[in-house]
Amino acid sequence: MYKVIAFFLTSFLFFSCTKETEFSAGSDKRVTAIIDMAPESALYKFDFKSDENIGDCEDHDVAVINRYENGDLDNQYYVLQILAKDYFKSENNCEGYNSSITDEEQVQHEFSLYLYMNELTSPVKINGSDYVDHPNLVNANVVATYRLLSGENGDTNGGQGISYYGHNFSVEIIDLDLGQNYITGTLSGTLYRGTPVVSVWNFDGVDNFPGLDLYNPYEGDYIDDFDDDGVLDIHLTDSIRIENCVFQKITLIDNS
Repeated sequence: MYKVIAFFLTSFLFFSCTKETEFSAGSDKRVTAIIDMAPESALYKFDFKSDENIGDCEDHDVAVINRYENGDLDNQYYVLQILAKDYFKSENNCEGYNSSITDEEQVQHEFSLYLYMNELTSPVKINGSDYVDHPNLVNANVVATYRLLSGENGDTNGGQGISYYGHNFSVEIIDLDLGQNYITGTLSGTLYRGTPVVSVWNFDGVDNFPGLDLYNPYEGDYIDDFDDDGVLDIHLTDSIRIENCVFQKITLIDNS
């Protein structure tokens, strides 16, 4: 009798522990992240939350899948594009804009990510790097852009904003649902500034002094050999990080 009871208890615990739980770390149908504008000192950070799609407000978070062929019918690949915009702070939508004064009220920013995939599947983890073809390191199958259109004081850098680019990203697609047309996942990565900035003092975390390498962190602009191994360790670049980014059940457009 005791063996039967023990068997059922063990079975119950096993199935309870192995049951798959739904991912719910982010905001439903939104993209959230922390934009670390100065990862070297970890001082200046912006919150990112894509704007809500209500009323006449434009949808500011979407994922698009396109299929491509390189000439051979059996050799195809997919490009997953994720686009997110955070223009409105008060209520995170165009109708509630400026209804109250909040932190980072003037900050307007957006980012896009292109992810190259051999097949549409989930869950899956994909890492990118700055290398196109390297025998020992992952290749650059991720391309991302972050654009700060307006800073905390409303400065727009002459109307062009400030753009950052990068390939060093870690992306996890947790749920890619082609039937319900949504996608859920996480990402994080480092980007490098590629836009000249005249009034750098108007933008937290933006550096601009002689010899600064804006985009390529692996060439020139060395600072010091901190571990005395004969190799200069730190490169002088202007970089940011997108951290703790979660896209939770955002709209998926399948053009494949």
